[in-house]
Amino acid sequence: MNKVYQIVNEKILEGLRQGQIPWRKPWAVNDILTFHRNVITKKPYRGINVILLSLACQKNRDYRKLWLTYRQAKQLGGFIYKNSKPQLVVYWSLYIKLNGKLVKLQDIQDFIDDNEDKEIIPILRYYNVFNVANLGPDDLREKIIKKFDNIANNTKKINPINRAEKIIEKYIDKPPIYQEDIDKAYYSLLRDEIHLPKRDYFISAEEYYSTLFHEMVHSTGHPKRLARLNSNYTHEDYSLEELTAEIGSAYLLNIANIDIEAVTKNNIAYIQSWYKQLSNNPKWITWAASRAQKAVDYILGIKQD
Repeated sequence: MNKVYQIVNEKILEGLRQGQIPWRKPWAVNDILTFHRNVITKKPYRGINVILLSLACQKNRDYRKLWLTYRQAKQLGGFIYKNSKPQLVVYWSLYIKLNGKLVKLQDIQDFIDDNEDKEIIPILRYYNVFNVANLGPDDLREKIIKKFDNIANNTKKINPINRAEKIIEKYIDKPPIYQEDIDKAYYSLLRDEIHLPKRDYFISAEEYYSTLFHEMVHSTGHPKRLARLNSNYTHEDYSLEELTAEIGSAYLLNIANIDIEAVTKNNIAYIQSWYKQLSNNPKWITWAASRAQKAVDYILGIKQD
């Protein structure tokens, strides 16, 4: 096992010597699946509207994350069924006062030149939208739903890698792992939970396991495990922990026999970004590698002296 750690360390150090490599996010969330959006404009709703629309969907299981106004339904050649319940959507409009009247900011062509000293007045507006489930006729509704479903399902299926799955199984007291419609990956120390984007959002299976292993290494720092983490973290502590997690991920990838050049480059790029914040002190890599080795041994159930 020590030989694996040494080989990975050499790869990392060699990569660091070659100069800066840009890091890329290894997943791409298809936001058609994630956000409430307008059928016509395809723009996602933001802010408080997300909560309002989500609550409406919770009350009606037939609802989709697709909405439109009464006028937009007519524009599509359809209609809104009688007795359909509208949902309020809010937005801010910006105005300025000219000659005692409120004028929309966007309607003033020369605002920047002539009105820089004018006070901008934000006013909350609202309008009603209906869920696509309320749209008729039925064939039009199904056509729209199918169109958006085809876009949402046009994702590459990421198949499990057996050796990587066996590593996850070996982690006896691992925290719960949640795969969700989110655009970030993180470990919550407070709740002792790992959260990831869904598997199929990742660029490849290798990148999925790289990210999962990273968060698994973080989780070994919980006080009930190796007790590296606490709530009084300094920026330096955080940087060292990120180095530890990424080096540990690289170890686990190699143990799972996942040694893809693109993944390794991205590992090194991530390590570079945190290593740089620690003033490129060679000792940080050594310390992080030592902590990563202990974390990986813990995940694999290898007893330590």
